[in-house]
Amino acid sequence: HELNYSDDLDSVLDSILAHARSLTQAEAGTIYLREGDELVFEHTQNDLLFTSNLDNKNNYQRQRVPANEYSLAGFIALNSQKGQAHNRCVLPF
Repeated sequence: HELNYSDDLDSVLDSILAHARSLTQAEAGTIYLREGDELVFEHTQNDLLFTSNLDNKNNYQRQRVPANEYSLAGFIALNSQKGQAHNRCVLPF
């Protein structure tokens, strides 16, 4: 697979996100990287928001959200073990 031969992390993450969206038939997706107590929008794809105005994509790059229980992404980041993904989640809200 071409991902095995790429040294460009941005290309690899972008490709992983595109494949994950394709498998799940998702309109959008985001890869977050955790930096301390925050999640950083590292790669974002959205078929609805980014097709008519590519400037919209820049609005989401490097945005930060707290890694806490008040968002789905934050809740999962706090409660999932490294290397483990779960298909179920009970949110406290």
